[in-house]
Amino acid sequence: MLDIKYIRSQAEKVKQAIQVKNIDLDLDKLLQLDEELKVEKQKLQELQRQKNENAQKFKDIKSDEEKKNVAQIGRNISRQITELQTSTNEKQNDFHSLMLQVPNI
Repeated sequence: MLDIKYIRSQAEKVKQAIQVKNIDLDLDKLLQLDEELKVEKQKLQELQRQKNENAQKFKDIKSDEEKKNVAQIGRNISRQITELQTSTNEKQNDFHSLMLQVPNI
């Protein structure tokens, strides 16, 4: 299997190999999925950072009302993380399936 970094940098060569070997593969879709995965992984990292920050705030809060608000924020962040992970996993599976179809040069 070719490395995605190589595929990104040598997209035209890979497209030619796909054409020569008569493989039904949309390389543009693969590259788009790759970009979407990078963006989603960055979003996941940011959400995880926010979740950790929120957890630290929770430890320092004394009033029950503030604790409820911070807990609600934590639940919302966790829900966003779960939704984004589901989407990312689906895209990762699609990406992997497409990567398996990429021919060697």
